[in-house]
Amino acid sequence: MNQDTLVEIGSSLFDAFTRHDASLRERALADDFVADYPCAPKLDRAAARAYDEPFVSAFPDIVMKAGARCRFWSMERPSRV
Repeated sequence: MNQDTLVEIGSSLFDAFTRHDASLRERALADDFVADYPCAPKLDRAAARAYDEPFVSAFPDIVMKAGARCRFWSMERPSRV
């Protein structure tokens, strides 16, 4: 996956999170998406959505955005900043 595609996907996810639109977020995820959250590893799409919903509801004005130091990596071989 090239850098432009990763940035596009990341931007779509950030936008969906900021809009509190779980269906928009899910459209950007791969069918075999797996999330690894703190204390909740290996969540599929439905479980990740269930994990995110209370957080988003608790902070209705939350905004997710990338800063100058944000980097996107390939999922095959992540690297450290």
